[in-house]
Amino acid sequence: MDEVVNLLETYGYVLIIVSLFFGIVGIPAPEESLIFLVGLFVGYHRLSLGLSIISTLGGVYAGLLAAYAIGRWLGYPFMKRFGKFIGLTERNLEVVSKGFNRNAFRTVVISIFLPGVRQLSPYVAGVSRVPFKMYSIYALVATLVWVIPFLIAGRILGSVFHVGPEAAPYMGIGISVVFIIYLLWKNRKKLRLKSRV
Repeated sequence: MDEVVNLLETYGYVLIIVSLFFGIVGIPAPEESLIFLVGLFVGYHRLSLGLSIISTLGGVYAGLLAAYAIGRWLGYPFMKRFGKFIGLTERNLEVVSKGFNRNAFRTVVISIFLPGVRQLSPYVAGVSRVPFKMYSIYALVATLVWVIPFLIAGRILGSVFHVGPEAAPYMGIGISVVFIIYLLWKNRKKLRLKSRV
């Protein structure tokens, strides 16, 4: 973590944009933890809130659009052949495609909270030929609802409680786990209601 802190202090906003972009496109990176860490640095007054918001939102949104474009232009055969390098198996492609067919908006927004799925979702949206205008709006909403809570949580904890940077990975994972549990609980509740009807 010290190395990440040093890099962040040296390269600042450029590192944030590049790391989040490549994290979304498929090169493994702990995106939640990085966004939370950026929030901590804002809380410590070592980064600007405005520039941090712009760089985190910009990196994530650009990554989502780039991955969508790759999926759309190179298509299903390419993704089937080379998708294994980003964890996109034929089974994953089918599952996420079904999600897009049922409700593209919900799939884009929920998938961004799920590590691994967030990297697959934009490629599948492109392969599934979700209209670009529609996808770009959905991706923007997903970016906002995912980035802002992590950034604000880091900022609040950094300024009020002075949480150390070494806690960032655990806090990022913790927030993700809470969200996933909430989604599972909400879906279970819906299934119970459907079974009663």
